[in-house]
Amino acid sequence: MWGEVLKNFMVITTPCYLLLSHSLFTLFRDSFHKMYIRFQRYPILQMWMTKGMALVPALGTSLLDLTIITRSF
Repeated sequence: MWGEVLKNFMVITTPCYLLLSHSLFTLFRDSFHKMYIRFQRYPILQMWMTKGMALVPALGTSLLDLTIITRSF
């Protein structure tokens, strides 16, 4: 019984999570891009911004993997 409830819950929440993470990523990307243009004069900040941009989608996918792994147990 609980497995069925959990499966239905996962079917409902996973698309919502993906949609939310994508919209948050787009929001972060746009604000990062504005800051990136503003701080282009400073090479240290420029390096940090490019590294930060690479981490945002990776963090989202690892969180999704983590939720799927924890829900499967």
